[in-house]
Amino acid sequence: MEIQCSNCNKKFKIPDEKIPNVSKFRVKCPGCGYKIQVERKLHTESKESSIDQALNLPSVEPEMHPPGSKVAFVFLEEKEFFDKLEKTLKDSGYIVSSASSTQEAVAKINLNRYNMIIISDSPETKIIFKEIELWPGNLRRYINVIAIGTSAKTFDPNREFILGVNSYISTDDFGNIDDLIQDAIKRHEDFLIPWNFVKKDE
Repeated sequence: MEIQCSNCNKKFKIPDEKIPNVSKFRVKCPGCGYKIQVERKLHTESKESSIDQALNLPSVEPEMHPPGSKVAFVFLEEKEFFDKLEKTLKDSGYIVSSASSTQEAVAKINLNRYNMIIISDSPETKIIFKEIELWPGNLRRYINVIAIGTSAKTFDPNREFILGVNSYISTDDFGNIDDLIQDAIKRHEDFLIPWNFVKKDE
């Protein structure tokens, strides 16, 4: 999508994969820093659009991080778990992003590309998992999606399959979250080995 700044008239492009499926969003002009509100039409016949319309997603701004940064998006309902996990991730070199509602969470994960997404396993977050299900495989496989909840034991393959996540961590094991996150990272790295091999040969 090509955008023209209404303040300095600079034209710039945003890659299609970076554009959220929302009717309005804001982006910062790379020339003058002015915040531009962008409006676009949604294709109501698509699954993505119907979910967005049902959620009434808020406008969100793209997150700007230094090139090569590792960024994790965390949406946990328990503040105690969030605080502990945030410390674990920061100690591992991740920048941590979050949201204040499920609607904002869906808007953010659609707009930004995170290395890791960690979500509570609860009825309120089902819509986030449904949104991730819609992503194409060549995008989804490179994002380490982790669910945290009480519905199964840590790394339970059945629950991981049902939710479509790379790893499941039980809140009962949260005392070992430092080690479990490292295990989840290693599991995702191992999962990517054949894909990276194929990609290298292309």
